[in-house]
This record gives sequence, structure tokens and C-alpha cells, in this order.
Amino acid sequence: MVEPATTWANQVVAALAARGPTPLDHEVRVDLVLGPSRNASTVPLILGPGGARRAAEPHAEADLVVRLEADDVAALASGQLASTDALRSGRVRVRGDASILVELLGWLGATS
Repeated sequence: MVEPATTWANQVVAALAARGPTPLDHEVRVDLVLGPSRNASTVPLILGPGGARRAAEPHAEADLVVRLEADDVAALASGQLASTDALRSGRVRVRGDASILVELLGWLGATS
């Protein structure tokens, strides 16, 4: 049986990879963290001009760390929750270079 966190991680990576090149002109290390602190799953990503791919393990010094709950992932993906509302309300917490996040949110919000 595949754990839900593994399924979620694979879905995130596949969805990001399908979007193609990011608007970033260099590669950045992003740790996407799902769940409460004591029981979180981390998806380490490399994002850049070549698109998105999963890294082998979480980054010791990620450029950006984004933490959210599974329900918020679903709400963001379905459009029921806007990324700006999620950030403003604290449902999505971010640590690191906010300029990266601004560029990525535009990329994620663009129609495929």
C-alpha cells in the first residue's frame, strides 16, 4: 500500500513537471512541507529554467520552504482558495526568498 504522503508527493512533482520551464533564470532549491511539524512529509524540489524535478533528499539550506496542510493543497489546486488568501491567513507558511515565491505563484496560476 502506498502512503498518502508518497502519493501526494508524486502528484505534486508530476503536476509541476508538466507545467514546463519556470520563469526563474537559475535553479532554486525548494522544500514543500505537508502536514503538522511533528508528522510532516517533505518534497524536495529543484525549480528552474528546465522546469521542476524532485531532489534526492530535503535541502540542508533550501532557498524557499513552503509549509501547508493537505486540505489547503486540495483547496489551492481546485481554485477554492487563492494563494494570496492562503498566505495572508497563515494557512500557507513560507520561509526564505519571497521573490522566488512571487515568481512561482504567477507561474502556478498561469493556465496550461
